[in-house]
Amino acid sequence: IGRLRTEGNSVAQAWIDIPGHHHPAGVAVNHLGTVAVSVQEYHATVTQGQGGGDHYVLLIPAAALPQPSLGGDEGTVKVEDFVKIGRDGEKKGQFLWPNGLTYIADEGSIEASFLAVTDFNNNRVQIFDAMGRYQREFKDTWLRGPTDICQLRDGRLVAVPYLGLNQRGETLKGASVACVFSTTGGSSRVQYIKGFAMPVGCACDRTGSNLIIADRSKQQLLVYNFKDNGPVNLGSAPHEAPLPTFSHGINYKRRHAHGVFNANTPWPWLGVAIDTVSGDIAVADTDQHAVYIL
Repeated sequence: IGRLRTEGNSVAQAWIDIPGHHHPAGVAVNHLGTVAVSVQEYHATVTQGQGGGDHYVLLIPAAALPQPSLGGDEGTVKVEDFVKIGRDGEKKGQFLWPNGLTYIADEGSIEASFLAVTDFNNNRVQIFDAMGRYQREFKDTWLRGPTDICQLRDGRLVAVPYLGLNQRGETLKGASVACVFSTTGGSSRVQYIKGFAMPVGCACDRTGSNLIIADRSKQQLLVYNFKDNGPVNLGSAPHEAPLPTFSHGINYKRRHAHGVFNANTPWPWLGVAIDTVSGDIAVADTDQHAVYIL
């Protein structure tokens, strides 16, 4: 895991070493500076996408993070003493290919102290508290292979399923969807934002009013927002609460980018995040081995 900071024309680096054949798949930071990383193990004996290996989430406190240095390796630390959540499996608190994750403010809380993790091969989203203790999970017929998650301004969670299929292999009216979960009153309600080809990443700005979904097949970032800037009242029917509406698409690919887009790439993730200060959009592109700032 690299921690980077720009200093003039140089980039300061620090590294957190993930041992073995493990690789990080998602990252999130809470208000205390704790870094959560979803980790997957991959090697030749593990069938791609079928579990196996060691899958978990790593919690790294701010005090343990290395400080970026221009020397590169001086900031390297090990992970043995960090908090490890879960292991490979299908039970509560276990994972089969954890992917995108985000810190969320749970119902009645103003601080983003709970962690939501997409569990790709278990077709669910799991919620943990700040100490990594399992709280609950969300599932839905259309949540097949979730890859990322974010939170709207009213507390609802948006999860994007890469597969976009139900258990019978059908799409919802011919297109993939984003699942919007509400937990008001302790019960889970689901709404759908329709019209995607291959949604793989999502992010909200600091107000939770603007939603960006990365569509792999369309090669676009799709921007959704609420028509007004006021609070959304979920009331007694959260499943009827207004959804953000489509605003515009952003073609993030640079003209001089090398490589060819390939929808069949084995790990076709487009990670997306929004800078909470500047509002800039960062896109991590698997094909290009690059991060674009828009």
